[in-house]
Amino acid sequence: KAALKAKLEYIKAHNKRKLARHLKEHQGVEINPNSIFDIQIKRLHEYKRQQMNALYVIHKYLDIKAGNIPARPITIFFGGKAAPAYTIAQDIIHLILCMSEV
Repeated sequence: KAALKAKLEYIKAHNKRKLARHLKEHQGVEINPNSIFDIQIKRLHEYKRQQMNALYVIHKYLDIKAGNIPARPITIFFGGKAAPAYTIAQDIIHLILCMSEV
């Protein structure tokens, strides 16, 4: 079990470094591959999980600004799309884009 766990941890760390390199090369974005990756990529709907995750990001940001630095950095990824007529989903995308500017 220990060998399997070590191998899985190695693969995960390797893939996180690979993603960090890809983002640096193609998007010009630097991320810490040792951070916790919180990734949500899917079609956006009016589901609570997307709204709650966006609110969580705001909460963590305010928490950090208040001086409560997490023990391990967190990198949050959002990806998705919504139908043009889906107003609330479009609003959630707008919120996420505004948060990315901060």
